[in-house]
Amino acid sequence: MSNGIVLTVNLQGRLGKTTEKQEVVNVRKGEIILTKTINYKAKEECKCVRKTNISGEVIDSWIKGKAPHFIKEFIWKNMSKTQRLKAWVERFDEGFGVSYQEL
Repeated sequence: MSNGIVLTVNLQGRLGKTTEKQEVVNVRKGEIILTKTINYKAKEECKCVRKTNISGEVIDSWIKGKAPHFIKEFIWKNMSKTQRLKAWVERFDEGFGVSYQEL
């Protein structure tokens, strides 16, 4: 784990805007009375994430250090290095999911 990780935290979505045009034609008994072009902004939900680079030194201190306050000591001793890292990564979750990629 000496190269570190990129931590990706999913956040609540933000609204994005796109402008669309719509042409409206009113017809009465075969003749065109009114033609309009309407511009409106449609809202789409965009994915919002926060990416953080965490150095290998920090990762090593997480894995090799004492049990954190959120895990009991005897459970920590029986966890593999990958399980310990995942336990720390899950602490960054804000309710929308979290993932990481090793560098």
